[in-house]
Amino acid sequence: MKQLLVLAVIVTIASAQTESPGTHCVLVAGVGCGNLVVHKTKRSDFLPDAATEKRFANEGLTFTFDANDTLDGIVAVGNKGYKTDKGVSPGDKEERVLQAYGKPEKSGKMVLNKGENEPIGVIGDRTLMYPGVLFVIAKGRVWAIEIVPAS
Repeated sequence: MKQLLVLAVIVTIASAQTESPGTHCVLVAGVGCGNLVVHKTKRSDFLPDAATEKRFANEGLTFTFDANDTLDGIVAVGNKGYKTDKGVSPGDKEERVLQAYGKPEKSGKMVLNKGENEPIGVIGDRTLMYPGVLFVIAKGRVWAIEIVPAS
């Protein structure tokens, strides 16, 4: 019985640490989403197993990591539950991004690479780049939001 109680406590703690931030956090440019902080949070801090990572992905949130397994980027796709601190979410019109963030620092194509320098395709029609946040636009709407370290 004592072992069962300990297991229940461990499961509860793990669930609290890996709960999807979709309805609990705001995407903040250059910072992160809730307790997930770019260039600070380690993969092991919130992704204890492949099932948890898959659950996040199924809810529209994926992550990139650097060589040290430190969170390097947070990508929200297809789930309006994820919003930036300026109220922009996937599915919003491109005009909403421009109203909230103004003229982008840069815009261009987001190239998907295999490895470091092997391009394999382009994502969306264009990407609007602001300090700490990128918006991938497809057919006039936000397809994805990526939170990256502020430069």
